[in-house]
Amino acid sequence: MDIIDYAICYNLLKSMVVRFIKKSFMFGVVLLLIDFIIYAILQDIHLIPKLTGITGGFFYF
Repeated sequence: MDIIDYAICYNLLKSMVVRFIKKSFMFGVVLLLIDFIIYAILQDIHLIPKLTGITGGFFYF
């Protein structure tokens, strides 16, 4: 593989990662809102769900 092949692979990978981050970020924002609603109801601090909600919510459970 020469430098052009590496550049094409890098751009494909970068666009896939950006799309994945956008999807997971939106998912995380929704989970974060749900966490704040639960927090308002229970008046109890759940630090771990808030942190994982920011990072995308995939380690939420």
